[in-house]
Amino acid sequence: MRRPIGLHIEHADDMHSVQTQCKRAVNAGFDGIELPVQAVASPGDGGGEIAVDSLLTDLARVDLKVVAVAARSRTCQVEPAIEQVRSLLNRAANLRARCLNLSIPPLQSYGGGVGFARYQDALNFAYHLLHEVRYEAESTGVAVALEASVDGCLLSPVELRETINQANSWAVGACIDVNRIARIGSPPDWLATLRRQVHSVRVRDAVQGDPHGTERQDRPVDFAAISTALDEIPYEGPIIASGSGVPEQVWKHLTEARLVGPL
Repeated sequence: MRRPIGLHIEHADDMHSVQTQCKRAVNAGFDGIELPVQAVASPGDGGGEIAVDSLLTDLARVDLKVVAVAARSRTCQVEPAIEQVRSLLNRAANLRARCLNLSIPPLQSYGGGVGFARYQDALNFAYHLLHEVRYEAESTGVAVALEASVDGCLLSPVELRETINQANSWAVGACIDVNRIARIGSPPDWLATLRRQVHSVRVRDAVQGDPHGTERQDRPVDFAAISTALDEIPYEGPIIASGSGVPEQVWKHLTEARLVGPL
């Protein structure tokens, strides 16, 4: 048995692009893709994300191999966010995805627009959201994994662990992007702190822009240490890879980093 390996779709404007990238990923050795969607589809909202509502019919007609679904909540109001996540969980289950990697809105100081005025507001939002969607996550079999360290929120593994613990459910946890975490701390430490609460792990094989907003450069990542930390947890969830190269090249880099192989 080995961990499922998915390729993150960086840019996908239509269903044909999704299908093409999925086919290339599977042919390269990946188990499937991480499908980015919008929690709320709004006119003119771009960023390389796919509007869920416009693709429901197409998704139902194709055998798309989806390892995980990634989405960002576009509201700071808990009740609408709860309904959005419940809907996404059911759609992710229909795609046979194992987890929903969810970003909460940023602090307003990070880019303007919709965001929280205070850090505590973001924590309260995360707590209430996880508490209310936990049973839906359990019934669908799709874990909700909060994205760590995005746009000024959830900057401590202990803080994130406590927020997840309060939901008291196996179906809620964290998504750890090791390159992003390396900017503020030690990825192996985050993994060791969260342990079984880690439901999704992302890696990038090259320095590139962060789709969640910041422009800082990635620090070098010790992928051997990451591999060891994943074995020690032990971690059996998906590894989501992205990179500037073709899927075959990204797969080669994963193999060289010892992130592909038996548990």
